[in-house]
Amino acid sequence: VTLYRSSTGNLSLFLDKLHDIFSYSYHNKYNLVFAADFNVNFLSKTNSDTKELLNLIDCFGLNITVMEVTRPTLGEDVTKGSCIDNLLTTVHPDKGYSTVIHTGASDHYAILFEATLDNKTSRSVPQMTIVRPISAFGAAIFVSYLSQINWQDIYVESDVNLKFRIFLDKFLSVLNSSIPLKNKKVTPKQVDVSWYNKDLSEIKRELDRLHYIIKNTCSDKTLVIKNDYRKLKIVYRNEIKKAKLNFNNNLIDQASNKGKAAWSIINKSVRTNSRPSNSSVVLEPDNVNEYFVNSVLETANSIPLSNSDYSFYLNRLCALWPSTVGFTFNDFKVEDVYAAILSLSNSTCLDCYGLNAPILKLAASSICEILTYLFNECIKTGIFPEVLKTNKVIPVHKKGPKDQFCNYRPISIITAVSKVLERLVHKQLVCYLESNNLLSDCQFGFRAKRSTTDAVQSFVNDCLEGLELKSNVNFRSYDLSKAFDTVNHCILLHKLKSYGFSQLVVSFFSSYLSNRCQYVYLNGFVSETRPVSLGVPQGSILGPTLFILYINDLPVNLNDDCSSTYLFADDLGLKVSAKSVNECKEMLSYKTSIVNDWCAANKLCLNDKKIQDLHLTLSTRPSDCEDLSLKFLGIFIQSNLKWQTHIDHVASQMSRGIFLIRSLNGTISTDHL
Repeated sequence: VTLYRSSTGNLSLFLDKLHDIFSYSYHNKYNLVFAADFNVNFLSKTNSDTKELLNLIDCFGLNITVMEVTRPTLGEDVTKGSCIDNLLTTVHPDKGYSTVIHTGASDHYAILFEATLDNKTSRSVPQMTIVRPISAFGAAIFVSYLSQINWQDIYVESDVNLKFRIFLDKFLSVLNSSIPLKNKKVTPKQVDVSWYNKDLSEIKRELDRLHYIIKNTCSDKTLVIKNDYRKLKIVYRNEIKKAKLNFNNNLIDQASNKGKAAWSIINKSVRTNSRPSNSSVVLEPDNVNEYFVNSVLETANSIPLSNSDYSFYLNRLCALWPSTVGFTFNDFKVEDVYAAILSLSNSTCLDCYGLNAPILKLAASSICEILTYLFNECIKTGIFPEVLKTNKVIPVHKKGPKDQFCNYRPISIITAVSKVLERLVHKQLVCYLESNNLLSDCQFGFRAKRSTTDAVQSFVNDCLEGLELKSNVNFRSYDLSKAFDTVNHCILLHKLKSYGFSQLVVSFFSSYLSNRCQYVYLNGFVSETRPVSLGVPQGSILGPTLFILYINDLPVNLNDDCSSTYLFADDLGLKVSAKSVNECKEMLSYKTSIVNDWCAANKLCLNDKKIQDLHLTLSTRPSDCEDLSLKFLGIFIQSNLKWQTHIDHVASQMSRGIFLIRSLNGTISTDHL
């Protein structure tokens, strides 16, 4: 589709007509390309006309392929000018791209669009995955066999690690015989007909029978049969629509991440905009695992030496606490364990033993008593079971070439049984920390009734207070590289002692952190396990709380009458205020030196390249030397403390939300929309 808008034309009328064109074209299953001279500069994102056009494009999920000059300014450098010509498409960015060509034949540059579209005759290489499909019959057999297990030998055994080994051996033996693991082929881009049920199959067989009669017989009844065939075909189509709706509704209802489930439905129905499969890219699991482990070690080894020991900074915090605080474990009750199992998310991802939360929930009433005994043995002996320390890691592609390890994010899956024990320990741990006010008020991450919004609101209030006092206010955000992964275990354990944890509790966490290992699962293949010597376990329940304990003494070393710290887990922001600009800069530099040394002392890596500064002012005159806005905790903050940049961002996100709703219309029920 080619379009042209006159530079003197009515933009509102043009956008209305463009909306109609997009809407008319949207529901077909073909690749769409819209080439146009919009006479709206795509490079001027602060322009109101540009914002309106971009939001409309986002509403229909179209990809913009050109973001460079297409009409140069006469007499100026060829790189200067505006981008008023563009090419919009439903083709995925990884499948097609545009090139701007300086032809000299016009005062506009030419745009060449090239795309590699799917060849329907070619076959993708099937990938393998391991699943454990649970049928009603298999579930009944599993629960029945499980109720007959004699756990007596666990009570007799004295070694905690052997107790857990016996439990897992018996549990997995029953599980594998009742609900066995199966290899499943997953062919990229295969049509998903999971919604197709037995009733539809029977209607289809009847349609085929009637169609055969119509084609192969000639009698007085043929006209009646044709009429029956037409009626049944209408019923069949309606039943297909109903089956798809019910299937997609259930998919969203059962998903722990509703948004992700919704996008998966869209990607199946709007196939022209799907990412290319790149099935030719083959990664070795061992090489990926080696990269994941070594990249953390390289980050840790790049941390410079500190001027002070970590205890120097920790002692300033400890001096504020009463000496009476202390934490010991309380025994778990059977009802606590049962509730902890049922509270797990319904993720179907299998751990290293082929277990997940739905399986544990199925077995909850049969195993809650023996698990209560085993978990109490752990906290009584200060031992975290070795069999629960292996993480299964699944590499997930972020962006960029798929043959480069750095473009993958490791998703860790801890053992399902470990999640139950961690949830029980976490409940007692958080209760102790919050009831004794041991966590910094500056920390907003992973804490009940606190959010990123609270952190930004606190920051804005502090800034306004400083500006009302006619002070100069500066804000700096810091970035920590692989913060969770590089936590030093020795330092963390020493900090736990400082928080009043008993020796038995410290021993438990020492056991929890030590001797951990991970392997990579990729396309049905697994790597060798490799030891993990640093960090808090990713994907764990205890990990985030242990990290905020680790970083908890940083704010007390930064905060004073002129400085405030804002933390959301490892996201750090610092506000300073002073009477003069120079004083403000000097104070910010001094505080940053403390942040640098604290990070070095605590073996965390501060990424200097990602530091961002913002000079706050209520004046409408922007400063020439500072950024006008920055993104902190997902919210765009402007130097004048207005919200236009964030409003534009939210409007853009809402446009994508409109695309989401439009795409789901007809594929899920109105209630689910």
